Amino acid sequence: MHYATPIQYVSLLDKKGNAVMDDNGRASAIQIKLKYTLDTHEMNIRQYTHIMEATVKKVRPVHALQSNSYVTLEFGAQNYETKRLEPPHDDDNELIWDEVAYIFAHHELHQNFQLKVSVLSDELDNARDHIGTGYIAAADIFEQCSDESASSPYTTQIALREVPVSLDKGLVDFDDDEKSSAAAFGDLEIEFRLRAKKVVDKEFYSALVRTFDRDDDGTIDRNEVMQMFAQLEIPEDSDAFFQRFDENKDGEWDETEVVRMLQDTDFQSSELAPQLMSIYLRGGDLGTARGHLMSGFTGESAPTSKIPKVMDRRTGLLVQEHIPGYVWFAFKLLYGQGLGRTAVSSKATQTILSQMSSKRGRAMDDPSSKSQISEFVKQ
Repeated sequence: MHYATPIQYVSLLDKKGNAVMDDNGRASAIQIKLKYTLDTHEMNIRQYTHIMEATVKKVRPVHALQSNSYVTLEFGAQNYETKRLEPPHDDDNELIWDEVAYIFAHHELHQNFQLKVSVLSDELDNARDHIGTGYIAAADIFEQCSDESASSPYTTQIALREVPVSLDKGLVDFDDDEKSSAAAFGDLEIEFRLRAKKVVDKEFYSALVRTFDRDDDGTIDRNEVMQMFAQLEIPEDSDAFFQRFDENKDGEWDETEVVRMLQDTDFQSSELAPQLMSIYLRGGDLGTARGHLMSGFTGESAPTSKIPKVMDRRTGLLVQEHIPGYVWFAFKLLYGQGLGRTAVSSKATQTILSQMSSKRGRAMDDPSSKSQISEFVKQ
């Protein structure tokens, strides 16, 4: 994608730092416009200091569940979900998953992030339905797993609260009016392990070679990547994937290229990443690596599809923006179709929107508008 800066005039100065004047006595200037192209590969880099292995063990709900249920994990833009389980048929009333997600986490950048866990039902069909949701601070995970020992994981119970989908704002605390809806849903048992990036960088490539290097030449070539994709049942174009990370175009992945691949967000969100991490960290068998892994997801749940979400950059949580219905309709009209997007970019539409914004701004400058502040904050 190409970008350009606005045209700017830069004053011309002589060696003494004085303005250069033209024949008419006016200061001379040169017109400058910069064009540049972003390195899209660098844009896909997600910095991390640790691989966080999160194992969803089991959930014990307060009330018996009536339909198939699953668990989701959200950590910033990284999202995972378990397989669906039928309601338990015994008095124990436990749902046992024992599924793993691998999260790329940064000890400093994610210090204020929250890992959100939710238990959802396949039969959620409106905003009044309830889900169980809870949080754990990334800082707590880093503190409890500070020894980075895989043999001593941090296991904890996350208390889940029962809230309507419409109130699931991605916030740690509810206001007083909402707390009455936040009844106890149950507890989710989850286990964490951390592996430092410096260790991963040193060991991951060797594990890859041990597993997939068929001709024992100490490298991973194009054919071996194709076999890797086939064995792990990865529904992606293996050739395009291989070429993306074969930076020197020698037909092989070397250690530097694989380490760089680990930081790429497309790799981190691919189906390949958790399977390779499982093989590396758990010594997973090629035939069973998929069985205990949580899958990534990008879909939007139907009950909240009319509620836009934005990411809170401090906590990494998706926060729902509750807006009036007519505003949502306007968004859909303007941006939900090609004609609307074309219309909103036209000069006439821009003029109208600018006038409306200015008019609204003047109204908000009036002291009498203070009565609208609380409603605005609530939205």
